[in-house]
Amino acid sequence: MKRRKFLFKIFYAYTAIVLLYTFVATGVFFQKTNQFMNYQLLNSHKEFLQQVRDKSDTQMSVALNIVQQLKWNPKIMKYSQDNEKNFYEITKLSEDLATTVNSFSNYGLILGVQKATDNFIITSQFTDVEDHYFQTLGWSPTNYLEREAYLSNKTKYPILLVHHYQNDTNTSSRYVTLVKKEVTSTGGEIIFYISFYENMMIPRLDTNEQRGFAVLDANGIVTMSSPDPLSVENAILGEKLMEMKSSFEYRNIKRGQQVIHFVSSLVLPDTKYVYVTDMHSLQEQVAALLGDSMLIFLILLLLGAVILPIVSISTYRPYSTIVQANEKLLEIAEKSKLSLKEKYLRDLLFGYISSDQIEQRSKEFSMERIKLPVTVVILEVSQNEDWAEQFSREGIRKMIAQLQIMIKDNLNGAEHELLEMDSSRFTIITFGLHTEELEAVIKQMVSSFQQLVHLDLTALIGKPAESLSGVQESYQAALELLELRYMTTVHQPVMTVESIGSIADTSYYYPLDMERELISCVVRGRQDQVISLTKQLTQENLFKRNLTKSRISELLFALAATANRILQQLKRDPNDVFVKGYNIYTELSAYESHQELEMKIEGVFCRIVNYQCELLKPDEPVLADQMLAFIHGNYHKDLSLNDVATHFKLSEGYTGRLFKDRTGENFKSYLNMYRVQVAKKLLDEKNIKIDDLAKMVGCNNAITFTRMFKKYEGISPSQYGKQSAGD
Repeated sequence: MKRRKFLFKIFYAYTAIVLLYTFVATGVFFQKTNQFMNYQLLNSHKEFLQQVRDKSDTQMSVALNIVQQLKWNPKIMKYSQDNEKNFYEITKLSEDLATTVNSFSNYGLILGVQKATDNFIITSQFTDVEDHYFQTLGWSPTNYLEREAYLSNKTKYPILLVHHYQNDTNTSSRYVTLVKKEVTSTGGEIIFYISFYENMMIPRLDTNEQRGFAVLDANGIVTMSSPDPLSVENAILGEKLMEMKSSFEYRNIKRGQQVIHFVSSLVLPDTKYVYVTDMHSLQEQVAALLGDSMLIFLILLLLGAVILPIVSISTYRPYSTIVQANEKLLEIAEKSKLSLKEKYLRDLLFGYISSDQIEQRSKEFSMERIKLPVTVVILEVSQNEDWAEQFSREGIRKMIAQLQIMIKDNLNGAEHELLEMDSSRFTIITFGLHTEELEAVIKQMVSSFQQLVHLDLTALIGKPAESLSGVQESYQAALELLELRYMTTVHQPVMTVESIGSIADTSYYYPLDMERELISCVVRGRQDQVISLTKQLTQENLFKRNLTKSRISELLFALAATANRILQQLKRDPNDVFVKGYNIYTELSAYESHQELEMKIEGVFCRIVNYQCELLKPDEPVLADQMLAFIHGNYHKDLSLNDVATHFKLSEGYTGRLFKDRTGENFKSYLNMYRVQVAKKLLDEKNIKIDDLAKMVGCNNAITFTRMFKKYEGISPSQYGKQSAGD
């Protein structure tokens, strides 16, 4: 009996321990899983808000850049000074605005320009008086007052973001308008109006928990999207978000059963993006969590009844999800550390960090013991209007990626940091390389890049600095070189502060116009003109000017770069044109006298002409017809001049000239006209949605297709379809 009682005591004690342990473990699992789900939800809302902010800020940044470009437009400056309306100049200005709008068609913007002294507004499609134009944009009387206060300098903000949200009607205009007043270099005042479709700036809310999204500044709500706008407005006003002046990356406030997420704009001052969501309710997940928890409870209870060690091991299983989450958080933290270092380097370049903070921040990223001097190099891939015709977007991305690899390979032995400033410009911060050594490395890299790929590259080497605090000065020096590059007649792929200093007195003669002419003559096979041009260059530089050996080296580097560009344009391998392993710059540099160098320069370009003439002997009319057949069979694809040239194994220049001679139109115009003709035939046969029709004829953007159709037919595709159906 005592044994049985003792046995029951042991059983009851063991059962109590197992039950207590099981309940505790199940409760912890329930709580931690709920916390993790809330954490994931909060992060998803934060990421969504930041993505919308970045998209909207990009639109605003594009708008401000357009204003800065147009501010220096000669037609704008002339228009600002004209006392009377010159409708011919106004038409020309409207065409310029249309070109600008078409260049940014994917942003869906509307552009208007007005003199401060006139009520006449010029747009990319029409001209109008200001009252009717503002009515078109859906302005309210309050908007007129905002504009008047801004134009009379009664507001302290340099930019006006027009408030379109109407709290008395709970409606919004379909446009969001940015107003910017500028003074041209001639002293005239111009007002720019750049409007975006509201649905391109604020997101569409699809789920029930998304209560609303709003854009606001210090004066109130600019625009809002919400099924319950009054609730969102009360939340914004209740937390006094408009009164927060300081900039911040992300914040959230819990208000009742709602969470208010908000971030500051990185482009517009005192502008914030607000996202209101319902707080995650525990009741929404109780059923699922209880089911899992009860299963865990029964498993633990069963295993505890069998053997204690098995229970101990099994109780760890509910924590596996939490462990994985922690590892993921650590991985995210490591990646964030790299992005923080990049932000620190950018702040150094732009001078956002004081000298007192540099030492402290450098220790965070293990940069307190760097080699000196510190030098900033700007690398810029030249952009021109032929890019879209010559190369596909994927091809350009691959060439930029190749450049990044080459930068790392060429600077492999030196400490450096590489920052991508935009799609065509990079900044390198080098440590421990003096200007002469760095210039030699950069020259070799630029020459190799131009010989391998189809884009021009310019390198600008700033002034070396003796500490991290001098990085900004070095960067500014490189930027000044970037500006000076457009003011000189000398084409230099690699420029330093020292080389530009005496350029007016001892520079070589090789203007950009002559380079373009030389490239054109070689591509077209005009050997006599090639010889004449090289003779002019060598006579001027080798016999008339007293150039130093260093300046002659720079001239040879520029000529080698020109030869490489020609070979790339002709799609010819230097090893086929010359001999294997032939380096144009190296061979030109090995001269004994100026007479020998003159013959070498002429020989390089004549060799390319002769090689090209030997290969290009097809029947041009037949070849042109084959090109037209190729276009007619592939118009529905993302087709470029480069694709046609590649298919027929020809250069873009030769292909474009042959096409122009055959059709009288350039490639892009002919392709667009043909696409419009095909679209008309399809509309004559059946009713097709504009989006589907655009894709069928090779246009990925329906807005671009509509403008293209209207350009050649005078009416939109939908109007043409209605006329065709009526006939």
